[in-house]
Amino acid sequence: MTSVRSPYCATGSQQGRGYPPQELRMVLVGKTGAGKSETGNTILGEKRFESNLSMDSVTGVCEKAQGMVLGRRVTVVDTPGLFDTSLSQQAVQDEILRCMAMSAPGPHAILLVLQIARFTQEEQQSVEIIQTIFQSDAAQYTILIFTHADKLKKASFHNFLSKQGETIQNLVKRFDRRILPFNNEDKEDPGQVANLLEMIDCMLAQRKSPYFTNEAFQKMDQALIVFQQKELEGKREEIEREKSEKKAGVEKQLKVETEKLKQLQQLENDRRERENEYKKKIDSEIKRVEKEIDDRYSMIALQKAESSDDFLRKNAWIIVGAAALVASGVGIGVGGMMLAAPAAAAAPVGIAAIAAEITAAAAAAAAAAQIGPAAAAAAAQIGPAAAAVAPLIVAQCSIQ
Repeated sequence: MTSVRSPYCATGSQQGRGYPPQELRMVLVGKTGAGKSETGNTILGEKRFESNLSMDSVTGVCEKAQGMVLGRRVTVVDTPGLFDTSLSQQAVQDEILRCMAMSAPGPHAILLVLQIARFTQEEQQSVEIIQTIFQSDAAQYTILIFTHADKLKKASFHNFLSKQGETIQNLVKRFDRRILPFNNEDKEDPGQVANLLEMIDCMLAQRKSPYFTNEAFQKMDQALIVFQQKELEGKREEIEREKSEKKAGVEKQLKVETEKLKQLQQLENDRRERENEYKKKIDSEIKRVEKEIDDRYSMIALQKAESSDDFLRKNAWIIVGAAALVASGVGIGVGGMMLAAPAAAAAPVGIAAIAAEITAAAAAAAAAAQIGPAAAAAAAQIGPAAAAVAPLIVAQCSIQ
């Protein structure tokens, strides 16, 4: 894929040599009334610095604000306006040191804020003052921000620059054309801030140092480290006490949460036990209901058989045959052989006829018992009848 060079990267840029810093430190400098504070608010996307339209500097001391900008942590340091007559020379020097401390170990970018179409002698002097304050190669880390870009209307900013005099042209060249228009009236447009971050990344990719530093910044950074260490040592006991309190609080909270977990586990165990007991009850109830249904249908079938004339007609011979066998004194084994013999089906008879046959058979059996020797003859007479009903008995047994 063909790479496209960013319009904000100078010719010969080594952009991509390293990852862009995830945290950017910027310092706003410029003449009073140039719009430094408002530019800082635009960069951070919210009002963090006080800004008023005034000839006097609103920012009397250095101020620092931080925020997340397009996924990166950005620190912006706003400085008092140059040529601010309300500050003494000593106060200005003190604030310069404070600004250096706030941006230590050094800013990634120095943003020199100027008003568009208003480059006066004071603006020219402010550029020289910035160079004197930061010394060394500060210009290599400086980006020009021209505020009030809304005054251009629809005109191109680059066309506007091309029509400016020699002073502006030299200024643009001095900072390697690192110049951006800012419209602080339109804070909803993230494009101008994205362009600024891209320009800073391109600028840093061409530098040996990842941020601007000089002897003064290095000394300030070392002094800050020493000061921090002394402060920490002086508050070591307080720090350890606070750590101990926090630790005790966390451990107490952990104990509470552990007890809650144990209670939840016990509740879960109880729930499972109740669930198993309920399941057993359900299974038992299902079996009881199934048996009740089976018994009910069996009883209905039995009642239907008891009340059926057809059932009695077809099965009455069982009673007759059994009575005859008992009356004749024939053994069960012989009776079984008799029942197994083939015979013709009995002709259908009425209930009265069946009752008569049963009575006659009972009487015959009683007589046979009394007569004694005549039992053989009685058996000979009843035998054919028993043989006739034997197949029906076999069929009934197979059904049952």
